[in-house]
Amino acid sequence: MLRAQSLQIAVADELFFQDAQKKGIKVTSAEVDEAVKQLKTRVGSEENYKKFVADSGFSDIDVRKELERNLRTEAYRKSLFAGKQVSDDQVKKFYDENAPKGMFNVPEQVHVQFIVLRVNETDPASVRAEAKTKRRGGREAGRGRGRVHGAGEAVLAGSERGARRRHRARAARGDVPEIR
Repeated sequence: MLRAQSLQIAVADELFFQDAQKKGIKVTSAEVDEAVKQLKTRVGSEENYKKFVADSGFSDIDVRKELERNLRTEAYRKSLFAGKQVSDDQVKKFYDENAPKGMFNVPEQVHVQFIVLRVNETDPASVRAEAKTKRRGGREAGRGRGRVHGAGEAVLAGSERGARRRHRARAARGDVPEIR
């Protein structure tokens, strides 16, 4: 799925760039210089920039060309929407036409509060050690108290009372439906 989405994005970007070329969209060298300056700022320093360029297998000229391409593509995208407004009536009409089709339905979601690993004395030592490590990992990651119950249940989440309290707070804010 991610691979298909990445391919779609790459193809769309290439098509936008080709259209930008056909339409004669240009950017100035000052805009490219500013983009290079921003990139250097993002990577932290001139030295980091040089390392980034060297590690990527590009030359400084390649980076400038790629930045120019991105700027031209972005300028073309912006030109497509320039001066176009969507009225409240258009939004309402679109919603009214598409809501019955389920376009705005949010799928049901489940939030896990507990993960229980059952370990007993007959399990190999490696399994018991792994459960103990996971129990500690849950506690250290801030995922709850993480404790061992009775016959070796490792609980990796907050208490039921805490989960109910958090749910009530979310329900009060309207984030989730109230459960009685």
